Amino acid sequence: YQGEIPARPLYVLLLAAFHVLLGERYSLIIAAQTLVLALIPVLLFWLGRAVHSRPAGVIAAAAAIAREWTSLMVSSATRVSNTKMLLVDLPTLLAMLVCGLLVIRWMQRKDLRSAAIAGGSYALLLLLRTQALALWPILLLFGALSLGIRRRSTVSQLGAFVFATVLTLSPWLLHNYLLVGHVSLEAPFQYRIIASQYRYTG
Repeated sequence: YQGEIPARPLYVLLLAAFHVLLGERYSLIIAAQTLVLALIPVLLFWLGRAVHSRPAGVIAAAAAIAREWTSLMVSSATRVSNTKMLLVDLPTLLAMLVCGLLVIRWMQRKDLRSAAIAGGSYALLLLLRTQALALWPILLLFGALSLGIRRRSTVSQLGAFVFATVLTLSPWLLHNYLLVGHVSLEAPFQYRIIASQYRYTG
């Protein structure tokens, strides 16, 4: 699965930071990752409170805690992503929650600075999972409807969101362009390898 363009560069950076701080002691690395991922229920509480109410936030946070506890209980019997595995799924959830909170903050404040911060956070989410590109049109449509389609400031704020996204991604895109000769977020061969494993031939 290794190629010129490493997959999930932001998660690779996080793991590299853990290794620098903790060496090769995987029990400590797992503990450090668990501490970071413990922010998920906190962010779910804030998100639930922002879109509905404090009880909604409590319910969302409790559901996340119950989900993780259940995942750990059944992890020896089935394949499931949890905090004790070095997989990108839960860090992606964490990044999505941060991005969601910043998008809601942008919709509440309706200013260029908040739009740019939301765009930058979305770009960081893309560096964890490129599949988050599917959210791009949804976020722009949500922004346009929330800000008001006929308002002049809507265009400038959506432009700030897009510009911040592209600006945040540009060092990684330039890095990949210099490596492989074309602009790419991720190496497509990895998905071809996985897809080939589900074929009957080849």
